[in-house]
Amino acid sequence: MVDEFYTSTTVPDGEEMQRRLDMVKYLESFVTEPIGVQLDTTLNSPTLQRIDGNGDTITTSTSFFNKHVLYGGMRLCARNRTTGSIIYDDLVYDASTGYDLFVEYPTDRPRFSTDGDFYQWTIAPYGTESTKYNIAPFAVQRGGTEHSKIYIGAKEAYFYLDGATGKLGSASGKQPVTGGVSYTDLPSGSLTMTQAETYANNIGTGFGICNAWTYADINLRMLIEYATFDIPSVLGLGVSNKLSGTGFNGVLTGADSIDSRLASTTNGTGTGSGVNGETPVAWRYLENITGGNVFEMMIGLNMFHTSGTDGEGHAYTAGDFRVLKTGGMGTPAATLAYGDYVAGVTSVPNSTDNYISALQSVGVAPLLFMPVANAGTSSTGMCDTFYYPRYDPSIVLHGGYWAGQTADGPFCMFANCSSTYSNRIAGCRLEYYPTV
Repeated sequence: MVDEFYTSTTVPDGEEMQRRLDMVKYLESFVTEPIGVQLDTTLNSPTLQRIDGNGDTITTSTSFFNKHVLYGGMRLCARNRTTGSIIYDDLVYDASTGYDLFVEYPTDRPRFSTDGDFYQWTIAPYGTESTKYNIAPFAVQRGGTEHSKIYIGAKEAYFYLDGATGKLGSASGKQPVTGGVSYTDLPSGSLTMTQAETYANNIGTGFGICNAWTYADINLRMLIEYATFDIPSVLGLGVSNKLSGTGFNGVLTGADSIDSRLASTTNGTGTGSGVNGETPVAWRYLENITGGNVFEMMIGLNMFHTSGTDGEGHAYTAGDFRVLKTGGMGTPAATLAYGDYVAGVTSVPNSTDNYISALQSVGVAPLLFMPVANAGTSSTGMCDTFYYPRYDPSIVLHGGYWAGQTADGPFCMFANCSSTYSNRIAGCRLEYYPTV
């Protein structure tokens, strides 16, 4: 039987043409509309409801997010170390051709609001004109210039020497750089936050290790896509159930054939071929971003254990936190200088390490998912652990490590670290702000 194809030879009238154009416009706008979630604070559940830009509950699908500009627009790419050019096809994952792997990350406009007992988070694309939505703080860091996109390391960073200059890379088959472990050419086996930022800065203008606002936005997008704080229960446990061991006991980047497994997906989300809890997880090509393998240093966030006065004569109290200015004019550093930060309004928990049970709702805290209480469990509240600050100031690590078990997760904050902290469990991830 011969297949037959029929084409209408009737030109639609003006009214029908307008109807069709309106439908096309609607379908195009649907994947660029604000999207969000709301948390019922009277419940003790990690599950949220998805909402639209008006705060009305909606039902979405995986295909919706794959088509949405803020999710489908996250693309795996590689940057040529010599020329700075970005490519998207024929990628070589192991850096042998002089490229580093990144995820192109479209910037957004987030909003937090409350409606009775509900906390509501929504995000809109960068081009949204509504005055309800302000540019995301991560989008203007490292200079104050608005970026329509930045680049985030697809892999945990590794260390290498470019001549005599230490730098960080992002590629498969590498041991994530951490402190306290023997690395060829890594000075003294040490990796403090300041050293990590310096090695990233050495790559060129616009490079650094991921700042606290970048991690917060990644968490926000994951929260909206899966409508739960318990991300590991949806995507997999990540590398979190191995023995503590000695030295580095995580896995190399790209382990368990995860690159080829992701290549067969439509959105770069999946796991390695190993056992759940011992194999990497990737969300939209960002490997191990959901927690596990190594903690990642979040530059630009300080917390305080006691009350006192800092070296510049400015007072702080127990449980205070400071974060890079939302306008991007602060300098990322292990210890934020006066004028580079905005201070929180409410204190973080300051006496016990435990699962986060409640979040702050004022000032800059909601977009950072800053805890106000950590009296929860691994299956209630926010499900991830907050380790309280012990130093003045403390720096904060993200995610978890290879033996963290249920404490790990993208909302986990490890503030049990001095500004010079260097440990075998703590690494970092690259971010790159291109010249606009």
